[in-house]
Amino acid sequence: MKKIGIIAAVCSVMIGIQSIAPLAAQHGNRWMSAFQLAQNETEAIVMSQTSLELESGKEAQLQVQYRSGGAVKNVSIEWDSNDSDIAVVDSNGVVTAKEEGTAIITARVGGNTAVCEVTVKTGLEGIRLMPTELELEEGENAALSVVCTPSDIAYIPEIIWSSDNEDVVEVDDRGNLTAKKQGKATITVQVGSFTKMSEITVKGEEIPLNAIQLTDSKVVLLQGESMELELTYDPENTTIQKDVAWTSSDAEIVSVNNRGEITALKIGTAVITAEVDGKKDTCEVTVEEEQIPLESVQLSESKIELKKGEKNTLTVTYQPEDTTDNKEVTWTSSNEEVAVVRDGEIEAIALGQAVITAKVSGKEATCEVTVKEEGIGLEAISFEEEELNLKEGEEATLKVIYEPEDTTVEKTVIWTSSDESVVSVKDGIVKAVGIGEAVVTAEVEGKQAYCDVVVQKKPVDDVKLQYEIYDSENGWLDAVGEGETAGTEAFSMKAVRIRLEENKIGGGIRYSSYVQDIGWQGYVANGVMAGTIGKDQRIEAIKIKLTGAIASKYDIYYRSHVEEEGWLGWAKNGEPSGSEGLEKEMQAIQIVLIEKGQKGPSE
Repeated sequence: MKKIGIIAAVCSVMIGIQSIAPLAAQHGNRWMSAFQLAQNETEAIVMSQTSLELESGKEAQLQVQYRSGGAVKNVSIEWDSNDSDIAVVDSNGVVTAKEEGTAIITARVGGNTAVCEVTVKTGLEGIRLMPTELELEEGENAALSVVCTPSDIAYIPEIIWSSDNEDVVEVDDRGNLTAKKQGKATITVQVGSFTKMSEITVKGEEIPLNAIQLTDSKVVLLQGESMELELTYDPENTTIQKDVAWTSSDAEIVSVNNRGEITALKIGTAVITAEVDGKKDTCEVTVEEEQIPLESVQLSESKIELKKGEKNTLTVTYQPEDTTDNKEVTWTSSNEEVAVVRDGEIEAIALGQAVITAKVSGKEATCEVTVKEEGIGLEAISFEEEELNLKEGEEATLKVIYEPEDTTVEKTVIWTSSDESVVSVKDGIVKAVGIGEAVVTAEVEGKQAYCDVVVQKKPVDDVKLQYEIYDSENGWLDAVGEGETAGTEAFSMKAVRIRLEENKIGGGIRYSSYVQDIGWQGYVANGVMAGTIGKDQRIEAIKIKLTGAIASKYDIYYRSHVEEEGWLGWAKNGEPSGSEGLEKEMQAIQIVLIEKGQKGPSE
């Protein structure tokens, strides 16, 4: 494919450009402007235009202001384009349109951004290619020309020339043609989104085709196999168009595509015919079934326990499943006085043991059957306590209750914990390992019982952490201690107070809330309210940190329960927790103190 770039004179149109002299530095297509203006960098900003349409080569001025309506002053504005091939922006917010397409221009002030979608059009309405048909002799040269409409556009996109058969006709980046050998080729020109084609025919001495021949006259394939038939020409240098028509006498047995590739579909025989310029040749294809030997068989059960009179059915699986060997199964029992088998169905006759054997094409699989006296079955199991609340390091014992009590099943209990890092369990003894929640499960004879275990942090002994929240439904709720939940997990938090009591270490605690329509408030300390009351503005996130001597001994961990999200992961030591910027309310909070060097609840 050949390409040519057209350089056109363009007239820059400046839209509302103000004369400013910024101090600027360019990094690729990213400019940083230090405007000596005065505004808080944390306030949201908006663009003077959110969308813009320009012709290639034209310019436009973008401006930024605060969402409140104030001018942006005394802060740096960073301008950026996501596609500099389409549009670029300088340090003053001046956008220059380049190639056709869409680019996003972004302005940044501090941590806030505003964007404008710029659509660039070339102004090109269409093209004509002349001539649309042309005949050449081998070795002859010619030229194609393209005309753009309108003829006076300011910018002409890149012109791309291509030939679909460069062995016949080559085209360079200016539309110049070279006829290489006899045949046909289509020349395509592309300008922007417009394309046109010209059909080129190259003439030469014609050499007729005498005959064609397939290299194979007979082929044997296994079902599912494929191969490509090869064709030779007499003479090899014939100038006729070598378009081959392939046909099958029975496409359900053997299919053939336009490349001469045949596929064996089912058992049988079909004749494949190739035809070129009236000349034909054939290949007889025979399809045979592939023999897939049986490697092994397996029964659905290897051991079964039955009560006298009970029945159970075994099933056989084959390896491989698509074996072509005979799949007829012969069933036998080693002791028909204990158990009999018919077509895989086992019936328990008397106490004892028997081995059931399935035999298929010389392969065998067995199942050991034990027949026991009929006993009292187990209907269900349960715990006396379905919920446990423990502190780290505490233990509790769960007792399994059987229904009915006089069941004769073997009362072997399998104990498991859904999270061994939170709760471990052995022989019914539950131990609180780490902060969190886990489910302890007991299983007997396929019956299960569950206990939900909540593990809270063991409070430290040299300081008392207390916290309380104000929610939209209840007002101030009762204060809770370290690791406990403050809030309902249902109603919006409006305010929070956190304090350290009986502090034997020294130092304090500071916290800041992210409030709806306000953002981050300033830090407050030890029991002072963070948030708002009476303004119907929710808390969306929080940051908490220790100060002074206590900060040298403990890390403070906290997590938020957020609307539609539930409990988020743990944050610590001043990290934000919540839905800052997502406009979702906090509904509850948990806070713990962890001694330096110890693992936190999130680790």
